[in-house]
Amino acid sequence: MSGTEGDDTAESDLRFVTAAARGAGTSVARASGTGSARVTVAGLTGGAARVRVSDAATRTVTVKVTSDRGTREFRITNSERMTHRQEFLLDLGDLGNVTAVEAAAPGGLELNVVK
Repeated sequence: MSGTEGDDTAESDLRFVTAAARGAGTSVARASGTGSARVTVAGLTGGAARVRVSDAATRTVTVKVTSDRGTREFRITNSERMTHRQEFLLDLGDLGNVTAVEAAAPGGLELNVVK
């Protein structure tokens, strides 16, 4: 997994592990679409974004997180060794009061923001 816009791989990897440790969590917002999906939330602090893609060949998704600190973009790439290749995770902790999350990937996808 790797990050963009100044994010280093260590930060992105930590965000993945932290999101996985949160477990299923309580769903705050959910959306689905083809190519992208976007949700708005009311100043969420913490939580995680879970993206499920329909195409098992998809290895990378892009997640944009908008908060009171601005917008950050993360590219999440799953290794072929991962048993959950169609699911991508991003911890939203330390990103401020999150107001919107958008995920993009080829084909159908479902975005679920949990707390």
